[in-house]
Amino acid sequence: IKSPSIALENIISKGTIKGQRIIKNAIIALKNGGYLIIDELENHLNKELVKMIISIFNDEKTNKKGACIIFTTHYAEILDSFDRKDDIYVLTRDKNNLTSIQKYSDVVKRNELKKSEVILSNYIKGSAPKALNIKELEEYICKTI
Repeated sequence: IKSPSIALENIISKGTIKGQRIIKNAIIALKNGGYLIIDELENHLNKELVKMIISIFNDEKTNKKGACIIFTTHYAEILDSFDRKDDIYVLTRDKNNLTSIQKYSDVVKRNELKKSEVILSNYIKGSAPKALNIKELEEYICKTI
């Protein structure tokens, strides 16, 4: 009996595929002391898996060669898993759509604040979506449907 060939991408979830790629590349980075760069780390991945990936780079037992993970995220809550605040950089866009980068620890001096609350409160200007923009989008959708 012959079975039709099926592309793996059609039967395995995007999260599984992305997770496998990240773990494979994390192992390479950790073995060699390299860099792992991921755009939107949280996309398609379970929150606990994201925390584990970050933690293996922060743990001296698993990161003996000083590997570095660099990632972007839209979920500020991920930042709460960082013990240090000097490891965090915040990218923002201004009204002219120009991007700037700020070191979190240069802007926020208090350690007791939850990093996610700082970001979502827009304490670092431009780090949170504007409520007005979200409301305008909601109104547009309501008018359109």
